[in-house]
Amino acid sequence: MKCDVIDEVEMPPTSLKDSSEQLVLAACSSTFEKDGYIVARIAGLPCKFLIDSGAQVNTITEQIFMELCADKNRRRQLHNIERGTDRPLKAYASAVDIPVVSTFEAFLEISNDRPILLERFYVVKEARSLLGRATATRYSVLLLGLKVPVQSGRSSPQFWYEASDIAAITEERFPRFNIPPVEINYDQTKPPCRNIFTNVPLSVKPIVEQRLQKLLVTGIIERVEESMDRRFCSSMLVIPKGKEDIRLVIDLRGPNTYVQRTPFAMPTLEKILAKLNGAQFFSTIDLVNAFFHIELHENSRHLTNFFTEFGMFRCVRLSFGLTNAPDIFQETLQEIVLGGCEGTINYLDDILVYGTSMVEHDKNLEAVMFCTFKEEVANSIRTLGYFNTSDETELYVDASAVGLGAVLVQFNDHKVPRIIACASKALAETEQRYPQTHREALAVVWGVERFAFYLTGTTFVVRTDSEANEFIFGGKHRIGRRAVSRAETWALRLLPFHFTILRVPGEDNFADALSRLIHATRKDMPFEDESEDNHALFALDTGNMNITLSEIERYAEEDVELVELRNALEFDYWPPELRKYEAQKKSLHYIGTLICKDGKIVLPAQLRRKALTSAHGGHVGEVAMKRIMREFFWWPKMAVETEIFVKGCQTCCMLSRKNPPLPISSRDLPEAPWDTIQIDFFYRYPDLELESFS
Repeated sequence: MKCDVIDEVEMPPTSLKDSSEQLVLAACSSTFEKDGYIVARIAGLPCKFLIDSGAQVNTITEQIFMELCADKNRRRQLHNIERGTDRPLKAYASAVDIPVVSTFEAFLEISNDRPILLERFYVVKEARSLLGRATATRYSVLLLGLKVPVQSGRSSPQFWYEASDIAAITEERFPRFNIPPVEINYDQTKPPCRNIFTNVPLSVKPIVEQRLQKLLVTGIIERVEESMDRRFCSSMLVIPKGKEDIRLVIDLRGPNTYVQRTPFAMPTLEKILAKLNGAQFFSTIDLVNAFFHIELHENSRHLTNFFTEFGMFRCVRLSFGLTNAPDIFQETLQEIVLGGCEGTINYLDDILVYGTSMVEHDKNLEAVMFCTFKEEVANSIRTLGYFNTSDETELYVDASAVGLGAVLVQFNDHKVPRIIACASKALAETEQRYPQTHREALAVVWGVERFAFYLTGTTFVVRTDSEANEFIFGGKHRIGRRAVSRAETWALRLLPFHFTILRVPGEDNFADALSRLIHATRKDMPFEDESEDNHALFALDTGNMNITLSEIERYAEEDVELVELRNALEFDYWPPELRKYEAQKKSLHYIGTLICKDGKIVLPAQLRRKALTSAHGGHVGEVAMKRIMREFFWWPKMAVETEIFVKGCQTCCMLSRKNPPLPISSRDLPEAPWDTIQIDFFYRYPDLELESFS
């Protein structure tokens, strides 16, 4: 289920309308102390606040906060309690920060005739409790502007005014990237979908209305007017979050079936670590409500229409639940916003700024213009480092009764080792029943495929403390014949890799700890059921296959047919010359210039002959060659071309037995001497003397 989280709200506290609290509220409603103080209630506890028109936040003293936390019922009515502060607080005309103990949110009550709203409070140590300007105006206890009554003589002015007479402080609009609004392509040939459903409980209806109003004021959503496109409509749901919190979500599964995705490759952990080679100083940036920084084009907003009992709304900013929202945000932030910034990597809303020195780091950080923390990697730890393709590489693997461990190590020119990466995997219940020999073999295969990003295309050494692995993976198993055990079947998966397997004593195998330190509650998928491909297979035969991913991408970009195929997939328009692909369009997708069908690469026409030649290494037959080709590639009539290729191989034609010998038969006896003459050949050996026959 794909839903759009548009906001998070808290569950309201228990009702405060019992008889005893009514008396206090009645007293509060008419009792305003001198010097601008007011008594209000937080979770039922009376608190004395100074109304401060210059304060931007609300504060309470640490003593009041401790009283609230001491009572269990009141403590449950405090939400989002966090240590410290999210912003520095300063007193007027002072450069010194005010110590903040904690922050929290709670419902504030002032009187019977005023709303009960969720407000944020900052707990301060040595200061008085303040009611900030925005909160005071929302509760109509602070009058601003020329409509404030003028007091003449000793008479007291009328204190209460209508809400319309109070100057309201509105929320600022949510910031956005300085880029044009994003337009989303979708299939306009199908009829629009409308899914109208609401489940807002009565107890949270005021909070939902308040949060929707906040989203309206900040420009994240807007009301759908009669003149706007109302064809699409989705449901807004209230989803519980824990025991006390709720979420507002939009169910966009309907519109997502119309959206035409524009995939963008997300950076993997291995690529990020490889890019950080040599970096020593780091800063991290976390964007709040990241997707809301991108504005939706007017022509695409109707896809996010959602129905509530307060009216119909639509998103002005990019919605989390849209199927291509992560791709759009990653590409926007990576290629446009951070495109000109050196030393930056982002994964969605998490940005990493790095540098090999403090000067370089600060220069890169200045370009990004934000920093949250800085950390230096200690150079004295020589056993940690980054991957270098020119250094010697070794992989240590081990297996225990509960898990697998793998450690990737490299050696520099001075033979000094450093650890590149570590990994562990919990064995499934079935795998725990494997013989130890099979578990050790599984550790080798899993470890190599786990770090395939580093190991593909390189020569490396696998270190194991199992002698059986030397036999299974050391080239002594029967390549080309049917595997007789599970371990030998796994060994065939590593044929594309170039490695030597060597035994290491158990006490020197530091992958042993990783295989044993597996928590009992940890559950991983069985190795045979893992669906994620951690690497791409670029080599079928170490001597013949020479097709690389970059080569495929280069030819795919130049291949006219594949270019037209990508356009057909994007716009769903199939010209006659692409009819052979149209039947497979549900299985076809493209990533950049590559087109794949069910995980198999659609090979450009210029590389197909080369792939057939490589797959035919060793002059395998049609059946075996088709099996090899179907494992990695696909294109229309690939099986027919494979048959033609095998039949056109001269070596195969010469060695094939076209005319089998006739069966042996007995000759008739001769009727007279010299009727039938038979000749046999005999080679003369040096030590053998032949007798003369006359």
